[in-house]
Amino acid sequence: MKCACCGKKKKLLESFEELEKDINICVECSKILYKYQDAVKEKNAEESKKLLDEIKGKKSEKSFVEWFSIFQDRLGVRNMKNDCKE
Repeated sequence: MKCACCGKKKKLLESFEELEKDINICVECSKILYKYQDAVKEKNAEESKKLLDEIKGKKSEKSFVEWFSIFQDRLGVRNMKNDCKE
């Protein structure tokens, strides 16, 4: 198993979060997503932009990019689907 966000391979006894079927992310990416969600909800534009840039800078799988686009729509922000590295 590998992280759909950054591509990191799962090590023995390492925790991964399942976002949806076949979309799993490592603890580090999970923390970034929660921080991003909090920054958006708190309307902290500077922090949310910094975290979005960090997420966009990762080599994400197409399934994660699609999931993240829907996630952003639910948060009410512009999605990154066309901005992401693939």
